[in-house]
Amino acid sequence: MSACLSANYTQALDYYTAGKYKKAIAMIKASKKQYSDPQLHLLWGKSAQKLGQINAAMSAYERVLLLDENNIQAQTQLNRIYTQTHRDTLIKKKHQQTLYSRGGKPALTERGITSFSAKASLAFGYDNNLDATPDSETLQEYFGATVKTNRVSSSFFRFTSSIHLIDDFNTKDGWYAKYLLRTYIQSHFHASFYNLRASSFESGVGYATQNYNIYMPLGYHRIHYLGKDLLSQYRFNPQIFVPIGDNIIFDMNLLYSKNNYFNQKDRIKNDTTYAVEAGGYYTFDKNHISTHFKYEHHSAINGFASKYIGADFWTFKLGTKYYFNPLFLGTLNYRFRYGRYDDTVGTTMTTRDDNFHQIGTKLSYLWSKKSQLYVEDTYSENHSNFPVAVYKKNSLLFGINFTY
Repeated sequence: MSACLSANYTQALDYYTAGKYKKAIAMIKASKKQYSDPQLHLLWGKSAQKLGQINAAMSAYERVLLLDENNIQAQTQLNRIYTQTHRDTLIKKKHQQTLYSRGGKPALTERGITSFSAKASLAFGYDNNLDATPDSETLQEYFGATVKTNRVSSSFFRFTSSIHLIDDFNTKDGWYAKYLLRTYIQSHFHASFYNLRASSFESGVGYATQNYNIYMPLGYHRIHYLGKDLLSQYRFNPQIFVPIGDNIIFDMNLLYSKNNYFNQKDRIKNDTTYAVEAGGYYTFDKNHISTHFKYEHHSAINGFASKYIGADFWTFKLGTKYYFNPLFLGTLNYRFRYGRYDDTVGTTMTTRDDNFHQIGTKLSYLWSKKSQLYVEDTYSENHSNFPVAVYKKNSLLFGINFTY
């Protein structure tokens, strides 16, 4: 941005902030040599909208998308104007797709199209503590009191894939169906006992408008772990996404899940989970910052359950995704979880409680439109008054993602 553009834009922004929308537009119109900047037209559209000049605002937002097709603010306001002016056939699905894929790349560009997408990832990594209690909602503290205190480390190979199918039913009323198939394979070079294979299928129906998006999926998951077919899980996970203004997306989801272990000896670990999570995203350009809070309650199904199955967890998550430039994408995520269990520690009267911390960092290089190279590091540690549940672990990955 040139010094002239910076001065003109700053002056126009000052006029806009002060509510002097006509002066803001006049300043923008005087900056003809800088008309290639999408931010200038975005401010033009906002100012015209404040003045009730709908056609002028619509034209300005359309110019923004010609210069920056991924500008969420312009797409959101333009869709609202199309709705207000009964131009429904012009409405794009980009923003709506972002709402229920949580920042994922939009798959549909208009109604009446069945969207198919596929992703795969190949990675090599190293985990310095495979014996640590699995931090997984699916495994539900599987090791319990028998967890080993020695460390087993290993390098590993990981393959993941997912297939998405979204069907608009060839209508324009907002209804859609979504189908999702996932696979996960992790094979360790020096500790095959910890090899993990998982597969899941999810399908659901949703309804999307410019003001909200509701999605209600049912899912089935199956896990092979510790040398055996370990468990299956059924999930019901309704979700709602609501845009607030230009840059904020509020989301909330509920969860009911049930774990069924296959081995007769493991069935004392069968449990159900009820959870509620709420939070939001603040978007700017292609980037976002997110924060979420979650409460979950785990209950043992059997009367004579294994220890440390019943529990309550409170989780706080904070994350960000930021493009350093068009080729490099960085993500940073932090998670804190406090867990309070139904059981006491050993023969004491002290209730077990845990404090879990996890920091994940990832740097991706956009190799092409359909592939990216990445390096990812995840550090976890758990503090507990139950000694064998205390651990630290780190996992490092180098991989490549493919999309279709």
